Amino acid sequence: MENKVKKTIKLFGKMMEVGIVYVLEDAPADHLVNQEQETETASSSRAVMPPRRELELPQGARLITERRLEASDVAPTQSRFFLPISEEIDEVLTQSERVMLLEKFETVKVKVVDSIQRCYDMDFKKWPSVNDRLVLNHGWMQLVKDNHLQKGDVVELWSYRQDSRLCFAVKIRERSKRNISSSD
Repeated sequence: MENKVKKTIKLFGKMMEVGIVYVLEDAPADHLVNQEQETETASSSRAVMPPRRELELPQGARLITERRLEASDVAPTQSRFFLPISEEIDEVLTQSERVMLLEKFETVKVKVVDSIQRCYDMDFKKWPSVNDRLVLNHGWMQLVKDNHLQKGDVVELWSYRQDSRLCFAVKIRERSKRNISSSD
């Protein structure tokens, strides 16, 4: 559900106005709550979802990509999220970031926020063995682990700027059937 509501939030220690609000229907399995109020038997307990979480993005945030995660996106041995070099990415980069990433093959340090506002420091760089790909890594696997991401989940990657710094937000759009059944 999308709301175009002006709201002030604290992000990276700074107060900022946001305009895009997403209410998420799901949350990672580690946020499930056991309710055992009537009796102490296992049969009376049940798992319930917590209140909806909101992914709040600053005004001007741009959708970079939406895609279904592959095995390599969630494999601990890979520890990276590939992004094709696209018009969407090109439009959010400054000239100096373009030079760093695409010509000098240097790393841009970025902040990545997940659906429940946890913040991750990551590296954003051109992948050396693939010409048309950029990658988020060094922190990606912690986000995967914390959000119980699995092959088949659909995620959106949004870009925005905080104090002129390139930042991203990951929204879990859809859980794979395997992920849904494993969290029951």
